[in-house]
Amino acid sequence: EEDIIGCIDVINKEIYINQSLDPIVNNKMEGRYYFTLSHEIGHLKLHKYLVEDGLITSTGKSNSLFCRTSENKDPIEKQADYFASCLLMPRKKIWQTLGDNYGEIKKLDVINLIAEVNADSNKKREVERQQWWKRCFCNYKISANDILEWWANSLAKNFRVSPVAMVIRLKEIGFIE
Repeated sequence: EEDIIGCIDVINKEIYINQSLDPIVNNKMEGRYYFTLSHEIGHLKLHKYLVEDGLITSTGKSNSLFCRTSENKDPIEKQADYFASCLLMPRKKIWQTLGDNYGEIKKLDVINLIAEVNADSNKKREVERQQWWKRCFCNYKISANDILEWWANSLAKNFRVSPVAMVIRLKEIGFIE
């Protein structure tokens, strides 16, 4: 199916990733590819027993398949997301990287960051450039999430994940409220 991002057959230990995420074909999808791969490994580690014990049938097609779609956010999907974020972006490594890059570490002051970006036309243009696809919509205005993704972009590249995944992880570890 076209909407399936990734799938794992936990019995045969085979992972399938949607070709549209192939980083060789589209290097902008590298972060999404690694996250999806890690997410599927999370199912193998966390949920294999559910299939083996016959407690769930995840797709109706096979008792051993977990398939991730863009909209599926069942509790087991959230658990696999959390596994992937911890695997790819370990808390200790993030704090170490933040310390190396910014010296004294304290929580990100989102309000001041938004004000700073809105007051600086160069930074505003950088955010807009990163969010280029949103400019296709009428009346596009930079959102707080756009600014957070722009700010997290270099950190995300360090960990080879998407800026969206990095922002979510920074919220999970308490760097962003």
